[in-house]
Amino acid sequence: MKKKLFAYLLLMLPALLMTSCLKDQEDIFDKSASLRSKEYLDNAKRVLTSAEYGWVLDFFPDRTQKYGGYSYTMKFDNNNVTVCAEEAISGDPTSTETTAYTLDNEDGPVIVFDTYNDLIHLFSTPHSGTGAGGYEAYGGDFIFIIMNISEDENTITLKGNRSGNILYMHRISETIVDYQLELSEFVENLVFDKAMANIDGKEYMLNIAADDRHVSIEPLVVVEEGGENVGDDEETFESIEAPFCFDKDGFSLYAPVNIGGKEVRVFKYDENEGTFIAQEDNSVVFTGLLLPSIVTNNIGTAISTSNAAAEMKYTFNLADKFTYTPTADWITVTTEGKNVTIHIAANTTGKPRTADIVVEANGEKAIISVTQIEVGDLVGSYTLKGRDSENADVAYESTLSKNSDGTYSLVISYVYNGTWPQNIQMTWNETESRFEMQSGQFLGMLSTRGYYNWLVFMNEASGTWTSTSTAYTGYLIPTLTADGGVALVLGGKYSSYTIDQLAFCVSQTESISGLLGYYDYFTNPVFEKK
Repeated sequence: MKKKLFAYLLLMLPALLMTSCLKDQEDIFDKSASLRSKEYLDNAKRVLTSAEYGWVLDFFPDRTQKYGGYSYTMKFDNNNVTVCAEEAISGDPTSTETTAYTLDNEDGPVIVFDTYNDLIHLFSTPHSGTGAGGYEAYGGDFIFIIMNISEDENTITLKGNRSGNILYMHRISETIVDYQLELSEFVENLVFDKAMANIDGKEYMLNIAADDRHVSIEPLVVVEEGGENVGDDEETFESIEAPFCFDKDGFSLYAPVNIGGKEVRVFKYDENEGTFIAQEDNSVVFTGLLLPSIVTNNIGTAISTSNAAAEMKYTFNLADKFTYTPTADWITVTTEGKNVTIHIAANTTGKPRTADIVVEANGEKAIISVTQIEVGDLVGSYTLKGRDSENADVAYESTLSKNSDGTYSLVISYVYNGTWPQNIQMTWNETESRFEMQSGQFLGMLSTRGYYNWLVFMNEASGTWTSTSTAYTGYLIPTLTADGGVALVLGGKYSSYTIDQLAFCVSQTESISGLLGYYDYFTNPVFEKK
C-alpha cells in the first residue's frame, strides 16, 4: 500500500512542480482584460470624434457582396453620429440623419448604431416578401467589429458582424455633405463605362457596371493577320468579376485583385486624361474608351433652334477628345477642355433647314441633327408613330395647338375600345427651341373606366420609370425629315437614364401617389406633321 501511494506521488510530482512554477510566473499583461478593453474603446472613441469633418465608409452589404458597395459619410460626437449617404441610397446627397451609437465589447470591440436610422439601417431592415429586401433584407450590418486603427489614425478597418465583410473607414477633408455632393458629381460626369490598360505588353478591358456596382476585367486577345493569337499561350488570365464602391474621385474594389501580376484595389480618376490609376501600383492605368454615344448622351441626337443666330454650350468630361464635323457651313463647333460650343448662323432662307454634326472617336460615329425652324410652323395636325407596349406599330392622330396663356397642348387620340384623348401640356423653350413637358402631369379621365390618367417617362433598356415623380422634364424636339417634312422627336433624361418611352399610367384617386401602373406606352415615339 505504501509503495502504491509513493507511485501516485511520483506521478503527481511534475504537476505539482508546474503549479509551483505557474504560481511564481508574472502576468504577461500589467492590466486586466476588462481594463484593456475599456482603454481600447476609449481610444476608438477618441479617434472617431477627432475627425474634424468626419469619415467615409465604403459599405458592402450581403456576405457575397452581390449588391456592390455604397458610400456613407459620418460625423461622430461623444454620443451621436450624423450620417449622410450617396444619392443612390438617399435620393438626396444633402440629407442627413442623426442617431445614437455605442462602443461596446461583444466578443471584441464593436461600433453599434443602436437607434433606427433610415440611411444606415436600410440594408439590414427586413421587408415583406421574398428576394432582395425581403424578410432577410439585403444582408447589411449595423454592428461593426473594430479590427484595426491605422498608425496614422486615418483608416479604421471594420468587420460586419452579420455579413463578415471587411470594410474600411477613411478620414475625410470636407464635410460629410460636401463629400457626397462631390461623389454625385463624379458619378454624373463619368462619361464612359469601358476602359483599357496595357500591362507589360498585355491588354485588359475594364467594364464598369455603375448601376450594379460591379466591374469585370477581361484580357484582350490580339490576333495577327494569319489568324494566330499574339501572346504567351502558357499564361492564362481568367476574367475577374468584382464588387466596387464609388469614391468622390474614383472607385474602390471590395478586395484586391491580381492583374498581370500586380495586386490592386483602389483606383483614382484623372479627369483631364480620362484614366483610372491604381493607387497600389501606378503602372496599372486604365484609359477610358471614348465612344460617340458619350456626346449624344450629353447633347442628344437632335438640336432645334429658331431662325435667329444661336450659340449652344455643353459641358461634360473629355468633350474635347472627340472630332466634330458639321455637314453644312452654317454650323461650326469649337471645343475647350470640358466645353463644346455649337455655333449656328441666322437662317435667312425663308424656310426651315437642317444639317448634321458627325461625331467620331475610336473608329465609331454618331449623328446629331440640327434644325432651324420657328415655333409658329409647328402648330397643326400630326400622326404619332412608334411601338406600343405590345410591340405593335401604331399611328394615332394628334393635334398641337397654342393655348391663350402661351403654353401648348398636344392631344393624342388614343384608341382602345373607344377613343381616350391624352392631353399633354407643354411649354416652348425659346433658348433651346424645344417643347418641354413635366413628368407626373394629369392627362384627363378615362371616362368609361373611372381612372385618372398620368404621364410618366420610361427608359426601355433599364426598365426604369419616373413613377410618381413630377420633377423630370421630357422634350419634343423639332426636326426635318428626309423628304422635307416636320417631325417632333422625344428627348430628355431622368437621373442617368435617357427618356425614350412615353407611358400613360392610371390611378383610382385624384393623386398620382396612388399610381397603379401603365396601361400603355410608346417606345421612340415620333410625331410627324401632316
